Order: sequence, then C-alpha cells, then structure tokens
Amino acid sequence: MTETLLTLYHGTTLSRAKEITRTGKILAQAGSLMNVCDALKTTPGYVYLTVNPAMAIHYGNMLAIQHQESAFSIYRMNLNTAELETDYDEVMNKWRLRPGSFNIENITELSNSLPITQSCRIPRDLHLGTEITHALCMPTNKSSGRTPAIHALLQMKRAKFANDAILLVDNLPWEIIPLPEG
Repeated sequence: MTETLLTLYHGTTLSRAKEITRTGKILAQAGSLMNVCDALKTTPGYVYLTVNPAMAIHYGNMLAIQHQESAFSIYRMNLNTAELETDYDEVMNKWRLRPGSFNIENITELSNSLPITQSCRIPRDLHLGTEITHALCMPTNKSSGRTPAIHALLQMKRAKFANDAILLVDNLPWEIIPLPEG
C-alpha cells in the first residue's frame, strides 16, 4: 500500500473515553474491553481502527452495553498507512465465520486485508489533538436517549455501506479536538 493518509475511526465505552480524555491518548497497552467471546478478543499492544465509522459504532455500542453503560464514544483520525498493520484478529474472525471465502495467505498486506476486514491496527498510542482530531459521544441503541442515527448506522457495518456511513456521521455533532498547548 502506498504511503497515504487514511481516515480511521475507533469506538469505545464512555468510561474508556473519559480515561482517554484524562491521559490525552488512546493507549496501545490499554486492557481489552472485549469480553463477549474468545473469537472477539484482540492481541495486546495495539489500537484497533476501522475505515467504516459504522464498525466503530458497532463495537462502541456493543462494548457499552456489555459494560452496562448508556453511551459510547467514537474517535476520528487521519493516519499514515505506512504505520498501519493488518488486523490479524479480525482476519481470523472473518475466516472462522466464512472458511474459504478468501485466500488467507494473500491478506498479509494491509491493501489486501482492508477491503475484507475494514479494520487495521497500530502498535502505538494515539494522541488527542494531533492524530485524533474529532470525538463523538452517542447513546447506545438500548438507552432511552437513542437516536434514529444510531439505529441506521448499526445497519451500515458491512463494507458496501461504508460510504453511506461516512456521509451520515459527517453530519453528526462531532467535537473538534484542539491541538495540545505548548
């Protein structure tokens, strides 16, 4: 994959978002919140990202509900593709669900895996205001404050709906994260 900036999203619980605000970064060494099943566990030492905001919303919503929270946050950032890696956890998850649906040997390169998984990972912390430029807090689809947007976006997690999801989230009230002082 040629070096280029890629717009990516990360979804998490509201309690983790408060920790991100406190530290000023998404920590690669943060403990996984993914306790739903073994197939969804992630490899420690990475921040997991997606090109489809609906996927970030899906995971943020699912984690918030699992942890009995009524809201979650997603973050938007632009990162250089040279720093990104194939999300092998998601590759194996997709392979388990649909064995033989793709040649698993051909997806070690990010350019081959991204269209299949819509996700990638980076082995370092991401900083608010520099890499992470926007944040959005949303109620879960189970909360009394849920909106039609959350329901619509949860239906757009497949790759074929990614562009529609991007158009929809672009019209939501994102908070712009300022550059750090100093």
